Amino acid sequence: MGIMMNKHLSRWGWGVVCLGLAISTAVAAGLPPVQTSAAGVKYVIGGVGDDERKGMRTAYRHYKLRVEIAEKGGAYTTDMQLKLKDAQGQTLVDVLVDGPWLLVDVPSGSYVLEVSKDGSNYSQKITLGNEVQQHVVFIWPKTE
Repeated sequence: MGIMMNKHLSRWGWGVVCLGLAISTAVAAGLPPVQTSAAGVKYVIGGVGDDERKGMRTAYRHYKLRVEIAEKGGAYTTDMQLKLKDAQGQTLVDVLVDGPWLLVDVPSGSYVLEVSKDGSNYSQKITLGNEVQQHVVFIWPKTE
């Protein structure tokens, strides 16, 4: 009985070690921290630098909505206020986006994305299906 218990503890111990390595790998891969909005919605902002972009690319599949913000001409831009509202108009995420990519974990449904910067405002209605991730790209006028 004692030997069997040690085997189980040993397996469990190795599982903890493997989990720790997986978490360390994700952090080392550059994934910025997961944040939670006041409405309880999980999101990640990032994509600045090669390591963060790699980490964000790895994390894509775990988020229903991916927002990318770039200037006309292709350069990424930052410092945009972004709001995500549900079909009833409730604000789910209201955040200053300080990276070019935003990943949001929301269920399937209809939403409105609003972005603003330097007094300019844009909004877009989006519908998230059951199986497909939505990739929304906002192209911002080039700033001087």
